[in-house]
Amino acid sequence: MKKTYKLSWLAVASIATYAIIAVASDLFANKMLSIGGLALAGGILLVPFSFTIRDMMHKLIGFENAKRVVWVTAIINLVIAALLIVLDMMPSAVPGQDALWHSVMGTSWRIIIASFIAQVVADLMDTYSFEFFTRKLHGKKIWLRVAASNLISTPIDSILFSVIAFLGVLPIDVMVNSIISSIIVKFVISLFAIPLAYTHEKTLKEDE
Repeated sequence: MKKTYKLSWLAVASIATYAIIAVASDLFANKMLSIGGLALAGGILLVPFSFTIRDMMHKLIGFENAKRVVWVTAIINLVIAALLIVLDMMPSAVPGQDALWHSVMGTSWRIIIASFIAQVVADLMDTYSFEFFTRKLHGKKIWLRVAASNLISTPIDSILFSVIAFLGVLPIDVMVNSIISSIIVKFVISLFAIPLAYTHEKTLKEDE
């Protein structure tokens, strides 16, 4: 018999949080941060949390619904990016505001495409891998399922975004070092986010 999922307040909160983080991480990608002497896209602060929140959402609403949320969120991201570009092209009534807005919110299509592809592919891989490990572990050891799926999705996200956004722009050695550093930082941050995956325990009353 097919399992049904109750759309609890926690499920709604997880979907909303995932969408907010996904959109914000793309905006954060416009700023390069210096962390420990490394140049990393600002989205690195949020992306690891999106994977863990997505895993929690997956547990609450199911595999198929989680995939739908990933796709809808990606499309929303694309629409917001397009609207920001249109707004950037429109003349401002305040002198000097155009340059200020463009310097902060101006986004190239290459960055947008890189963010879109990386998000969709990485989040779908996280969804499929979490489902795979859930079946292999019979729904137990959620910490291991989250860590294992994040270990797969974080490299995919870092590699796709960096290659699509920066290939031909940055020297190869710089880009490779940035990718490796990004993978390590994202995975470490994702480990700290694992406790979030247990938030749903009292709601579902399932033994993990």
